[in-house]
This record gives sequence, C-alpha cells and structure tokens, in this order.
Amino acid sequence: MPAVFGALRLAAIYSMLSVVFGEFIASKRGLGQKLLVSTNMFNMASAFALMLVLAIVALALNGVIGLAERRVLKWQTTRRGGQVISL
Repeated sequence: MPAVFGALRLAAIYSMLSVVFGEFIASKRGLGQKLLVSTNMFNMASAFALMLVLAIVALALNGVIGLAERRVLKWQTTRRGGQVISL
C-alpha cells in the first residue's frame, strides 16, 4: 500500500507539469500561458509570482496526498512513532 501513495505522489507531479506545459502550447488562458507571456515580455516580477503560485499549488496537492497517506497507513510504524515521512 505505501507504494500506491508513492506512485500517487509521482502522478501528481507529472500531472502538474503536464498541465503547465499543455498551457504553454495550446491555451489562451491559464497560469502556464501567463507565465510564458510574462517571460517573453521580460516581466520577471510577474513570472516569479506565477512560479510561486504554481509551487504553492504543488505543495498543497502534495500535502493533501500526505494527509490521505497518514490516514490510510495508520498501521505503518517508523522510527518517528508512526508518522509517515513526507514533505
């Protein structure tokens, strides 16, 4: 069962990358398209802000998966007293 959550974390990472790259190529709206336009116009403040938003969304998604992992894997024990190691 822990391997399922490891795979779920990887799938979340790849899905975020796919969404952003898909917006680079074929979108007229979205964070990926705004990031592309901002970097092409050398608006680095906006580009860094958008990257920060994308990082926060990715960390929130990782946190949700971590919460689900801790709830489902209550039986798993580690050196830290039953806590599942996660970011």
